[in-house]
Amino acid sequence: MKKLFNRDEIPDETIILEPHDMDECIVGINNGKLTYDYNMLIEYFVKSDGMDYMESIEWIEFNIGCLHTVDIVYPPRV
Repeated sequence: MKKLFNRDEIPDETIILEPHDMDECIVGINNGKLTYDYNMLIEYFVKSDGMDYMESIEWIEFNIGCLHTVDIVYPPRV
């Protein structure tokens, strides 16, 4: 995956998810909070942690989705 955001562009006080490899899932910054792409997060956890698709979704929802320090862009519902 191509990195869409560079850490040098992120203000020091901004919360960034770790590890650094997750930077490839950053798609922007809004009101001082980083915005991560939901589908890219799923793909990241499937590839890097060996989770299956559903495990990845559960992990994101339980561990990231409840945070108020980052935003997640979800795909539109059809």
